[in-house]
Parts: sequence; C-alpha cells; structure tokens
Amino acid sequence: MSTGYGIQSPSTAVANFIGKPLPMLIGGNWVPAASGKILEVFNPASGSVLARVAAGGRQEVDPAVRAARAAFDTNLWGGLGADARGKILWRIADLIEAHLDELSELESLNNGMPFRDAKFFHIAQSARCFRYFAGWPGKILG
Repeated sequence: MSTGYGIQSPSTAVANFIGKPLPMLIGGNWVPAASGKILEVFNPASGSVLARVAAGGRQEVDPAVRAARAAFDTNLWGGLGADARGKILWRIADLIEAHLDELSELESLNNGMPFRDAKFFHIAQSARCFRYFAGWPGKILG
C-alpha cells in the first residue's frame, strides 16, 4: 500500500510480479539467462532487494540481435496503415491507465521517488505521450 510519499508495502499484484525471478523477453519469448545468473535490483529508498532479474550476458546478445533484426525485416509496423498504428498507440495508453496504480508502485519502488510523483506525473505522462503520438500517424505524411 502506498502513501502520497512512498510505498509502505507493495500491493498484492506488484508483490506477485516482483516476487519471482523475472526473465528476459527475446524474440517474443520469456527466457532465463543462459548462464542461470540472476541480478538483484535494489529499492534505493530502503536498500532492500526489490526484484531479481535474469542477468543477460554474451550468450543472449546474438539471439536478441537476430530477433530484433527479424522483427525489423518483417516490416510489420511500417507495413501497417496509419489508422492501425494510431489505434495500437492509443491502446497502449489505455493499458497504462488501466494499470496506473501498479505501474506507479513499480516506478516508485524502483527509483525511490514519491508514489504520487510516479502516478500523477511519470506514469500518467507516459499515457499522455502515447495518446499524443497516436494522433500523428493519420496526419500528412503519417
């Protein structure tokens, strides 16, 4: 639960998310580090371990680059019409707003900022940016 100034204890949703080691997303698949190594992420406000994440290394570089290249070469995004791109960006903003409290908790815990700053500026501003850019694909030269 949060106060205006910081997180006293994470909500159930956030605790469940950060309560297990988090893998990497490569090529649309969630994968652990090939080395099996895990990095600890610390809450700078308390010094406690916030989360454990897969420690990607050299073994993940080539698969990640290949996956990024393959995604680029499909031209999926560039091949979409302007309206479809705008709808996707608008949907991202909808999802950010639907999960505003959880995302704000994570942001506050991850960098030590006050919860209300995370919620009413950083995360809310992210949704506003997606909505702003969702309007541009349909403009001249989209």
